[in-house]
Formats: sequence, structure tokens, C-alpha cells
Amino acid sequence: LSQQPPSELLHQTHITLIEALKAVHLAKPGDAVALSTGSHPAIQRLALEELTAQQLLARQARHAFAQSQAPALIAQTSLVAQLIERLPFQLTQGQAHIWATIAEELQQPHPMHRLLQGDVGSGKTVLAALAAAQATSAGYQTSIMAPTEILAEQLYASLNEWLTPLGVSCALLTASAKAAEKRQKLLDLLDGRLQVVVGTHALFQEQVNYHKLGLVIVDEQHRFGVEQRLALKNKGTHASQMPHLLLMTATPIPRTLAMSLYGDLSVSNLTERPPGRQAIETVVIPEARRDQVAERLASACQQGTQAYWVSPF
Repeated sequence: LSQQPPSELLHQTHITLIEALKAVHLAKPGDAVALSTGSHPAIQRLALEELTAQQLLARQARHAFAQSQAPALIAQTSLVAQLIERLPFQLTQGQAHIWATIAEELQQPHPMHRLLQGDVGSGKTVLAALAAAQATSAGYQTSIMAPTEILAEQLYASLNEWLTPLGVSCALLTASAKAAEKRQKLLDLLDGRLQVVVGTHALFQEQVNYHKLGLVIVDEQHRFGVEQRLALKNKGTHASQMPHLLLMTATPIPRTLAMSLYGDLSVSNLTERPPGRQAIETVVIPEARRDQVAERLASACQQGTQAYWVSPF
């Protein structure tokens, strides 16, 4: 279907939505091949319906963000410079360029709405830390959301190491936290004692309230759709403002596809690996070779390294 030019899709509009749904769900015996390959007019009609709806939603979101106000996060201290100076590494040219863009957008009175793409190990986390430092320096809170508790813990470990020595209060808030500990962190968020909080989707539950939320950072943004992005306005300082938004992903999306899927976002790409970083190897292994995976993990552990195995349930 992706190879079909838009003009060819538009030719299928003489089929109504109801007719297309019936043709797909009550298929005729001779339509099996055309339906499975996407060449059937009904499939193309449904594809056009879905693409049109997605584009309209993205346009609506872009308009909503353009009309929204955000706090201008203008640094009042040298916190960002201190962080850069204390880092055990230098920013790459790509990181420095993207940071300059993010820093400028954070100072505007309308919300930044940026997608940051970069492979694992490309240095996205340090950009998140710099953005959080600028928000803190401006007197605002930062909320950083990851899709799983494991990733939230990893993000928190890095941010806590970099920001806490500079006097920035950081905390990890997840569903597994003890009730008393969670209550205290929620109170700290509400009165402003907690400046940077890292967690999962629990950060945007109704009972979580912020004192002055100025920046939201979302890791692996494909779990965070347009509706959730628009709902962030409810967590802002007050009804007329919404926080700045930085979305990060390690799943690179071609620019033209990103513009189609996320038309309400500006896109930045981290393409260079920081010095000394090892290449990341990603492989897909069939279920039949599960025993070999277990043996590989056992071998790695016997050599003194660590590993973790993540399951969906």
C-alpha cells in the first residue's frame, strides 16, 4: 500500500466507508489475494480513511499547540553551564547543536514540541538532563516519563548522578513504590520541593499534581499519542499554559515518515556516537532458539557481566 501514489488512492473514493467495511469483512471467495496484498479497492478506501483521519488529528494538534502558551524557561542561574562542566565527557557536535535548538525553544512563551531521535548510546539522556537543568534554573519542575519501570530506573540513575550534586532534587516515582513513600513524593511535587521526577505513566494520573510544571520529557514517544500530548495542558501551571514537551526515541523514523506520522512535532536526529561508545548490536532470534539465548546469557554471566530478560507480563 505504501507504494501506491496518493492519486491512485483518491480514485477509490467512490466506495463508501460502509461498502468498504462490508467488502473486507464479508469478502467474496475471489477477493482473498487482492485483500491480502492491499490492492483491493476496499482496502485502499479504508487506508485513505485512516490516513486522512490521522493527518487531520495531527493538524488539529499542531494548531492547538500553536495557540497555546507555555512558561518561558529563561535560566536564572548558571546551572546548565555547571552541569556541562561537571560531565565526565564532552558533548559531541551533534549534541551541542541540538541542545542549542532545545535551549532556544525552551525560552519561548509557546510550547516546544520536539521529537529527538537517536540510537541507544547516542546521548539522548544528557540532553534530557540539560533541559531539566534549564527548567529548574527558571524555577519550574520537570517530569520525565519512561514506558517501563526498568527504563525509568535507568533514566533516574543517570539524572540523579548528574543533577543531585548540583542541588537539584530528583525522585523516582513508580507504581511499585511503597504507599507512604509515594504519598510523600506527591506532596513534594505539589509544594515544589521536588524539582525533577522520573517515572512511568503514573506521573500523569489524576492524583498527581505539580507546583510549577514547565517541562515534560517522554522516552520512547510512540507510547504517547496525540491525545496524551494534548492532555498535558491539564498538568501545566494553570489552564492557559502547558509545559514544554521533549519526546525521545531510539527507534529511528525516516524524516518523511516522521513528518506524516507526527505532523505536530519538530524532529531532531542524533546521528553520531559519542567517543568510546561501543556499537549496539540488535538481533531478532526465533522462538525455536530460545535455549541458545539462555545459554548465551549464562555464558555472559559466568564471565562476570550482567544481563536482564524483559517479558511482557
